[in-house]
Amino acid sequence: MEIHGPGNVSGPDPIQPTNRIQKAYQQPQASARPTEDSVEISELAQFKAKLDQVPDIRLDKVESLRQQIEAGTYETDDKISDIVDQIIDDLS
Repeated sequence: MEIHGPGNVSGPDPIQPTNRIQKAYQQPQASARPTEDSVEISELAQFKAKLDQVPDIRLDKVESLRQQIEAGTYETDDKISDIVDQIIDDLS
């Protein structure tokens, strides 16, 4: 194999003007009418926002139950069930 010079190899390509590239990256012109942003909040989101405002602990209920327990007048299903079981055992 023999190599006889560079052959058909041409020199570097000429530098192209950059105006074509600059046109592609130009900022869009501002429209004559300014745009306005708007936000719509769903009913579910509004409901959740209201729930966030309600305290986790209802202090009025807690105080009422505390007073009933202290007075011995607070009755639960478990308490009533125990009393019924005791009455059945006593009658048997």
